[in-house]
Amino acid sequence: MGSITPTTQDTPASDNAPSEAQDSKPKVEPVIVNKWDHRALTHNVVDIVTQETEALLPDHHAKHTNTDVKLAILFLACAFAGYACVYGFLVPHPESSFVVGVCVIAYFVLTALFTVYTWFFESGCIVKLHSDKTTVAVSISLERLASDIEFHVAVSPATGGTPAEFTHKTALQKFVYETGEISRTKLHDIMKSLLQQGKVLQIKDE
Repeated sequence: MGSITPTTQDTPASDNAPSEAQDSKPKVEPVIVNKWDHRALTHNVVDIVTQETEALLPDHHAKHTNTDVKLAILFLACAFAGYACVYGFLVPHPESSFVVGVCVIAYFVLTALFTVYTWFFESGCIVKLHSDKTTVAVSISLERLASDIEFHVAVSPATGGTPAEFTHKTALQKFVYETGEISRTKLHDIMKSLLQQGKVLQIKDE
């Protein structure tokens, strides 16, 4: 574990400078965060990586099955909790004890199920994209106070099978500037390289 050491970086404005290839594209506002805020940094990196991966693979689409299942579990847990509150308010103790007790147990069972489901089926994956031929799963590893970050791309046939995994490890300071701006261009290049290695993105002259 280490800390990010200040080094001389290119100015952030270089990432946003318009080029001939980018003139026709809409301008994207730079993302600036407190780079010492691990949660904010992680969330913004995840958002940018997700956006850039989806832009690079327009023929792939995301399935939100896991998100739907998690939302359903949490909805049921909240429903039990809400029913227990209303029932306990309307029916005095001890007559309400049994119903409230069942609702409380159900709430904790469902929240535990949510945690287990997330642990088994998410595994740090930030986005999973599907096409008729391949499934692409992207994840990142960024520990608190770490100076390095790892990007992982797993490519598997749409019909199933063992995925081919590709990893890129780099220093945070290479794309997080001293000002706190996150370089979208450099994250784009990292994801492009990994997808080209996985042969889901053909190498084109730009």
